[in-house]
Amino acid sequence: SLMTRSAPAGADLVINEIDYDQPGGDAAEYVEIFNPTGAAIPLAGVVFEGINGSNGEVYGSYDLSDAGAELAAGGFLVIGNAPVIAALPAGVISMPMPNNGLQNGAPDGVRLMRNGEFVDGLAYEGAMDGVTEGTALPDDVFDGGDGALARCPDGADSGDNAADFSLRDSTPGALNACN
Repeated sequence: SLMTRSAPAGADLVINEIDYDQPGGDAAEYVEIFNPTGAAIPLAGVVFEGINGSNGEVYGSYDLSDAGAELAAGGFLVIGNAPVIAALPAGVISMPMPNNGLQNGAPDGVRLMRNGEFVDGLAYEGAMDGVTEGTALPDDVFDGGDGALARCPDGADSGDNAADFSLRDSTPGALNACN
């Protein structure tokens, strides 16, 4: 049976976990989107975007409705490299991402948009207009080794990236390693 953890009820989809940089070639990148609410959320019009920190341009865009019509209450959607997708727990919906699909400059960022409106965002290795929520993660929270930037508890969104994310073991498609 799946272990569940109660989290503060969120109002919308969140970027729950991201591993954008691995030692050597980046072939295990992913971003995990989580529905912290008690109801399914339609994915029509919802887009995940990678944002280049040097110019603010979108370098990668994923229409989440290509993964399914909705994300179930408490459900995960993972956009990731082939080895990550192949190892996901049963029932997790996913979308493929090419190797080196997430930029890892200082800074770069990712965000969720719905019909052109900001839903959630995270910049790493520095602050970015239109992406960072509240305070940026400290520069020393670098993900160039093992691990992922993850929300603890899952889905917790205070509107402040530095408070919400920390370096944890990678758990794509499953509850974050918060203990």
